[in-house]
Amino acid sequence: MTFSQLRTPLALFGSRSKPRATDPRFQHLADQLPQLILLVSPHADSVLAANAHALELLGRSREEVCAAPLSTLLVENASVLVRDLKGLAPGATLLLENSQWHGKAGALASIDLQATCSEIDDQLVVMLMGTSAATMPVPASAANPAPAQTLETLLALQSALREVSASPAQNAAAYCRQLLGADAVAIYECTPSAGAPKLLASQPTNIFPAYLPAEDAASSLTAWEFIAGAPPLSVLYQFAKTSGCTAIYGHPIAHAGSPIGILITGFRVAPPDGARKDLTSGAAKLAALFIAPQTSATPATQESPVVQLLEDRLDLIFQEAVEAIIWVNPAGTVERLNAAAERLLGYAPVEVAGMDLQDILVASTPAASEVLHSLARGQNYRQEEVSVIRRDGTQASTALAGLPFFDSAGNADGGLVVLVDHSESKAVDARVHHLQQRAWLGDLSAVFAHEIRNPLNNIVTGLQLLKHKLDAAAPAQSILDEMLPEAHRIAELVKNTLLIVQPSELHFEAVDLNQLLDRLAFRWGERLQRRKILCQVDVSAATPRALADLRCMEHVLTNLLANAMQALPESGGSITLTARTAPPKPERAGPHVEINVADTGPGIPPEVVARIFEPFYTTKASEGTGLGLAIAQRFVAAHKGTLTCQSFIGVGTAFTITLPAARTDQTAA
Repeated sequence: MTFSQLRTPLALFGSRSKPRATDPRFQHLADQLPQLILLVSPHADSVLAANAHALELLGRSREEVCAAPLSTLLVENASVLVRDLKGLAPGATLLLENSQWHGKAGALASIDLQATCSEIDDQLVVMLMGTSAATMPVPASAANPAPAQTLETLLALQSALREVSASPAQNAAAYCRQLLGADAVAIYECTPSAGAPKLLASQPTNIFPAYLPAEDAASSLTAWEFIAGAPPLSVLYQFAKTSGCTAIYGHPIAHAGSPIGILITGFRVAPPDGARKDLTSGAAKLAALFIAPQTSATPATQESPVVQLLEDRLDLIFQEAVEAIIWVNPAGTVERLNAAAERLLGYAPVEVAGMDLQDILVASTPAASEVLHSLARGQNYRQEEVSVIRRDGTQASTALAGLPFFDSAGNADGGLVVLVDHSESKAVDARVHHLQQRAWLGDLSAVFAHEIRNPLNNIVTGLQLLKHKLDAAAPAQSILDEMLPEAHRIAELVKNTLLIVQPSELHFEAVDLNQLLDRLAFRWGERLQRRKILCQVDVSAATPRALADLRCMEHVLTNLLANAMQALPESGGSITLTARTAPPKPERAGPHVEINVADTGPGIPPEVVARIFEPFYTTKASEGTGLGLAIAQRFVAAHKGTLTCQSFIGVGTAFTITLPAARTDQTAA
C-alpha cells in the first residue's frame, strides 16, 4: 500500500492528547495497514500505540510494547535514535535505514523506517512507518503525499470518529471515497428484517436512488460487483450510465456480526482486483465505525415497532395507490415511482431512478417545470387537465398535483408528483355523448318516418289509380312503371325505420320451433321450387320450446330466408332450417335453443360479415334498404338472445339465432 492509499483510511489515535491503544476503533483501523506502525513520544521515551504488524515483528503483546520504553526495544544506538527523534520539528521527516530492533524469540529485526513528527496539543508525537529493508519508502511527491500530510489526515479522521456529528454516514462516505480513490460512494442502511435498503449518505450527493428495491441484486448482503459489458438488472444501471462508472462494487457493512448496511463504490476506471478486494473490505469496516453508533443507539433513539409498522404501511399505500405517484428529491430527480405510474408512463422503476422528472413527465404544457417550481417553494400544485405523452408516444388525459415535503428545519425537501388518469372516464363520456346523439337521431327518425308515411301512402295510391285509368298504350305507362317500384321501396324503408326506432310491444309465449319452421318452409315452398332451391327442415326431438314473440320471430326468419334465397345462383341450391338445444355457456343464464338458417350460396367476404348488421349497409346496389338484418338483430336482442353470422367463400352462409328456452310451466300452458 502506498502513502497515497493511506491518505485517509484509518484513525491511529484514541484522542489527540492521549492515544488509547485499547480503543477498539484504533485496533481495527491500525491493523488494516500492511506497514508496521508505531506511534512514539521521544521526549517521554515511550511507545503510545502499535499496530498488529509491529506486534508480530516485535513478538510482544500490545500491552508489553506500550509499557516498554522505546529505547529498550532498540538493539543499538538507541540513545542516538531517540535523540534524532527528539530533534525533529513538527512536519519534518527522517529516514532511518536498517534500524535494529529486538524481534521475536530474541531474533534481530532490521527495519527501514520513515519518521514523521507532528505537534498535538503541545506534545511532539512521531509516527514510525516501517517496511522491509528491501523496500525503501517512496519519496514524497505531488501524487504521493509526505508522511506528515498522511499523519495530519489520519488525525483528522480520528477526530471525526470521536466527535458527535449530525451526519456520521456522510462523513463515512467522504472518508471511504478518499480511501478508495473512488469516483462515487454510497452507504445504504439495511438489516435482514427491514424492507428496501435506504440511502444514508453519498458522495457526490443526489446521484444515487433513495432506496434499493428489496428484490434488487444490489440489495444483496454479500459482496458483489458489476463490470461494464455486463449491464446489471438493477436500479444502479441508470446510476452507472449517468455517472460514467464502468465498475461498481458492493460490500456489506457489519456491526457485532450483524449486517447494518451496504457500501457501494463506483469507479470510472476499475482498480486492480487484488487491491480492490482488501480496500473495499477495509472501507466497509471503516464505514461501520461511523454508522454503528447510530444504528445501535439507545432505545430512546431507536425506531419503535409502531414506527416501523407505520413506515411499512405507508410504503404499501405508496405502491398500491391507484393514482400514479412519482417521488422526486429537491434537485428534481426521480427517487421512486409506484406501480400505477409505471403503467401510466410505460417506464420500469429500474429505468427512471436517478432520471430528471422532465425526462419522463412529458406533457403538452411545461407541466414538469411548473410542478418542480412549486415544490421548491413548498407550495401545492394542481392542474386539472394535462395531456401526458407516454413512453410509446400515446397520450393520456390526466389531472396533475404536486405535494411538497419539508425537512426538520421547515425547508422544502422535494415531494410527490401525483397523476390521476382520466383517459377511461373521457372515453366513457365520449361514448355516452355518442349514444345520446344516436338516441336523439332515433327520435328524429321516428318523427320523420311517421310524418312521411301517410303522404307517401297517398302518393302510391294515386300512382296506382293513374296507372289503372290510363290506356295500356299510353306513353305515361312506362313512367308509372318506373315510379311505382321506387315509391314502394320508399314505403318499405319508412316501415322498417319505424320498426327500428319504435318496436312494437312483444308478447312472449312458448313457441314450438318444429311447427314454426315447417309453416315457414311451406309458405315459401312454391317460390323456392321455381328457383330450383331445395328447402329442408330438421328439428331435434329433444329441442325445447323457445320463449319468444311468434309474430316477431316469423318476421326475423322470413328476412333470413329471403336473404338466403337471393344469395343462391339461378342454377339453384339448398337452404336448411334446423333447431336444437344450445350448448351451455357461462354467459348464458338457463337453457337456450339454437335456430340455424344455412344456404349453399357463394359465401360472404369477411369484411362484409363484419358490417352486415349495420343499419343501411347493403351490398345490393339497386334494391334493399340495408335495414333487414339490423331489424332482425334488434328483435332477437329484445328476446335476450343473439344473432350471429358465419360464412365461408365458396361453401355457404349460416345465420344462428339463440333464444332462451321456455320453462316447463310455460310449455304446459
